[in-house]
Amino acid sequence: MLGNALKVSHNSHVEGQKQTTFYFPKGQWCNVFNMYAFKESCFEGGVNKTFGSDVYQFDVHLREGYIVPLQNASRYNVNTTADLQMNPVDLHIHPSCNSEHICTANGTLWNDDGEVLNYNGSHNRYWFN
Repeated sequence: MLGNALKVSHNSHVEGQKQTTFYFPKGQWCNVFNMYAFKESCFEGGVNKTFGSDVYQFDVHLREGYIVPLQNASRYNVNTTADLQMNPVDLHIHPSCNSEHICTANGTLWNDDGEVLNYNGSHNRYWFN
């Protein structure tokens, strides 16, 4: 688990093992990088799920009710955190909806701009609702 919102499923320590079972806490989970097949990539937690586990395979799932900022630094020529400032940030949103179809989600972005050394208060911090 990376905080309360993200779960990374990766097993690289068992040579030759093609599948690994991972536990997912309660809540609905969606695969962040496989949203094209929505029904296959989302499921209710509180269960064990089995995924491929070759060294190059991993899954990242987002829990309902959260907004998570992600940035793909490997696509760009990035050497420092200051270089990241020129590249886009994607907001991955997985709202939690009640029976009246009212949906909510929240998240926080801490932006390391590569310039400010001591963060105090809300400098370079953004909240999303």
